[in-house]
Amino acid sequence: MDKNHRYEFKLAGYADIGDAGVYVVDFWPKRSSADFKGRLYINIEDFAVMRLDFTNTQRLRNFRLLGITYRETLYKGTMRFAKLPNGKYELQFMELADGKFFGVDRPLKVVEKNKHVKGRRKQNELKLNIDFQMNVTSKWELVVFNQDNIAESEFKSFKEDKTVKATYMPRYDAEFWKGYTIMEPNQAIRGFTAEEED
Repeated sequence: MDKNHRYEFKLAGYADIGDAGVYVVDFWPKRSSADFKGRLYINIEDFAVMRLDFTNTQRLRNFRLLGITYRETLYKGTMRFAKLPNGKYELQFMELADGKFFGVDRPLKVVEKNKHVKGRRKQNELKLNIDFQMNVTSKWELVVFNQDNIAESEFKSFKEDKTVKATYMPRYDAEFWKGYTIMEPNQAIRGFTAEEED
């Protein structure tokens, strides 16, 4: 959104986020040079962006050569910001979905040659046609439960704990989040079930 001259903006209405009133502003590309459309929620008092919903309007990457195709087809998400006691806003929640397509559609010929004979050395030939397609959609969610200011030296000397593993959850489990009261899950989160393919 740093190239705002590429976008059209329209006030779509007003809403509340927590105790704050917000302007609801839709945006979309003026020309095909901009990649996204979406909605901004802007604080009425200090004009801070409190929420951003966005999705791509065109493929972000499109590569095709010799029957090999790669496309980045989906990039959409939501970002919510919370006001800190010092008056600044920090990221509180982010949801991001990323979709890619990969395909191969081309002939393939394998020829076995015999080096120990004169004349035509072709011994065996195998002709194939490869037609392979794959769509992958990944989804990430980030929730910031709390945050502390630290010194730059502490940040630089921080060592990542690589023994911590992510917990795979195919559906929402209220017991897993027991004790965390910062955000009440919405109906979409409560009803979430991972799709399992055969």
